[in-house]
Amino acid sequence: MVEYEFGGRSKIIKGYSYPIKRGDLDQALDEAGVTDIQRVAFFCLPKKGGGRLVLLGYFFGEARLDGLVTQESPDITVCCVPTQYVSEIKSLLEKHTVLNRLDQWVKQIELAENVYRDQRHGFHVCYEDEALVVEVE
Repeated sequence: MVEYEFGGRSKIIKGYSYPIKRGDLDQALDEAGVTDIQRVAFFCLPKKGGGRLVLLGYFFGEARLDGLVTQESPDITVCCVPTQYVSEIKSLLEKHTVLNRLDQWVKQIELAENVYRDQRHGFHVCYEDEALVVEVE
């Protein structure tokens, strides 16, 4: 099983839920052979209106700040969403194999040369207008 720092789980606000369970995320990471995660956190900061952040992967890069120690492994954050959308979001996550795509993104960073690892990279999943929007940078 991949080892990482657990950044905690924010207290859930009434009417909100997490669309991804920690066990499901761990299983997907294990099945993909991911070995290099810095931290996983579950964060609840509801947003009114517009798109809703569901999942965030972020890699800060290894040489971004002169003289400061920076993270060398990706962070993953699962965000709460209104409970009324959880079933639909879970279905869309599975349909679009989002956890597999996240795993591939992490593996790409793990296996990358230094030039790639020196850059910032992100993996963002939002729920907007009854669809998932996945952006990889």
